[in-house]
Amino acid sequence: MKFIPCLLLLFLVACTSRTEEQVNLLQTENYSLSEADLVALSPEFENKEDSLKWVKTYLKSWKRDRSFLESAQKTLQSSELDFDKQIEDYKHSLIRHRYEEWIVSKYLDTVVTKEEIQSYYDQNKSSFLLLDYMVQPHFVSMDVDADKKLKREVKKLFKSKKEKDWKKLDKVCYDLNADYELFDSTWYKWNDFSSSFDLKIQRTSSWLRYNNFIEFEDSVNYHLIKIQDYKLKNEVSPLEFEKEKVRKIILLKRKLKLIKEKKDQIYNENLKNIKEHE
Repeated sequence: MKFIPCLLLLFLVACTSRTEEQVNLLQTENYSLSEADLVALSPEFENKEDSLKWVKTYLKSWKRDRSFLESAQKTLQSSELDFDKQIEDYKHSLIRHRYEEWIVSKYLDTVVTKEEIQSYYDQNKSSFLLLDYMVQPHFVSMDVDADKKLKREVKKLFKSKKEKDWKKLDKVCYDLNADYELFDSTWYKWNDFSSSFDLKIQRTSSWLRYNNFIEFEDSVNYHLIKIQDYKLKNEVSPLEFEKEKVRKIILLKRKLKLIKEKKDQIYNENLKNIKEHE
């Protein structure tokens, strides 16, 4: 339910003049705020106290803003208050933007194939150099208070290279309600991944080169992490990590090309019409 404090409105109305159509709650030289305006602007409140607080704040802000605006109109030169050209330019800009959106929605081909993504990536690899290390990890995080025998079993399965052991591990982790990722090939930025596990690795480059497994505990979880693959800084970022970025770049290029072609088409058609009527 929307509350507008009746007592405050009665007080304000008593200080203003009522017409047949509306009550002006506040009045300045050039502006007025009606009761209907206030009711339309008011958010919904669950109690009258919150509504009363909002009304008081809004009325004070309205009065201050309109007073400042009137002072500006009295102080500035008429030439400084002439915004006709800016308004017209802004209107034209909005019209162009709306028309471009219409053109894009009607004519833009939004299907980007794997081949197109691969081709753009291959031709622009220098644009995808890494500023951070990248890792492709598998991990298991289970309750630190789990039975030691169970931990050893999980570790043994995790370090195995046999598919059947990992399928078994998948079921064990599910039953334990553990946080784990065993079969996904997602790439992560090293800083994001390491901070999520609060890893304190010195000489990250050397560690990634010569280690692919780490086991540790914190106050909550027992962690097992295996780095399946990695990329060092200044190497080319993996395509799997850049696919969405490449797709957006291709679509943007298509969009810009489409709009240019439509502008040229319309321009040339207008030129042709002018020549035909000369």
